[in-house]
Amino acid sequence: MTNIFYIINILTVGILFLIIKRQDKKIDLIPQTCIMFLCVLAYQTLECILLSYINIPISLNILSIINLITIFLLTIAIKKKGIQSFKIEKKDFLAIIILLVLVSTISYCDVGKIEDIRYYSTDASIHYIAAKEFYQNDKLLYKTEGTETSSQMMPIAYTNVGLIFKALEPIIGEMNFYRAFILFDIIIFLFSAILFYFIIKNKMNTKIDFLIGIVVTIIYMLGYPLNNLLSGFYYLGIGCLAINGILYVLKQKENKNIVTLSLLNVTLILSYSLFAPVVYLSMFIYYLIITRKKYNKIFNKEFIINTI
Repeated sequence: MTNIFYIINILTVGILFLIIKRQDKKIDLIPQTCIMFLCVLAYQTLECILLSYINIPISLNILSIINLITIFLLTIAIKKKGIQSFKIEKKDFLAIIILLVLVSTISYCDVGKIEDIRYYSTDASIHYIAAKEFYQNDKLLYKTEGTETSSQMMPIAYTNVGLIFKALEPIIGEMNFYRAFILFDIIIFLFSAILFYFIIKNKMNTKIDFLIGIVVTIIYMLGYPLNNLLSGFYYLGIGCLAINGILYVLKQKENKNIVTLSLLNVTLILSYSLFAPVVYLSMFIYYLIITRKKYNKIFNKEFIINTI
């Protein structure tokens, strides 16, 4: 029952975070769900870092208690701000169907019914072991003695997959953990494609534009994201997904939530830190330009808050 209770409360945290009102008009539900997914990854990793820092074992019971506190705080925020309205446009629904079919086809050709392990690189085994060690030891790898993997490994990938192992173990058993590992990889691949589509969506004003947009999205998918999927570089996949999330939020004229951006940046730096410098520098330059255009000055209070 512990695992079921944890699954329910972490899903509740995600849903409540998703529905907090950000603006008066309706916003796209699908990309916001991807953003929520990324924020939950960051949130869970921050929980694990905090518990490790104060030497408390990372168990589903302890995490559930923290989640209940978070649910209480999010409920208060929703009562204060209201519930966000969402929309799903017909062309977006069609685009998601196309991407789902493509991702399903690629995944089936690669791993069948999530039964075969065919990663092109042995790197996947290292990250699977890292997640399994976190699952077994209830603490981050840098505090785990005799680990088979690097204790300096970025935590967001192995902590979240390890927590999935903890939650699903009574249901699927340890022998099937590899299936959860592969499915997580596939979800990252799918969400990366979806967010990329929505990043370029505002350029699709005609049916021809829409078709071109789908083709460009597919070309993007078949590049670095597909390489990450086939090679088992799922930590890089999370990093790419986080970059897409940051780009999507920054493109929204009225939806640049500081908490959301902060969690996305946490996701980025805790997935693959080498991505962070160029992204953070780009965000710094972006806010310089925006502040200059909006206030005719380079530095002000808003700029400092956004860049910090």
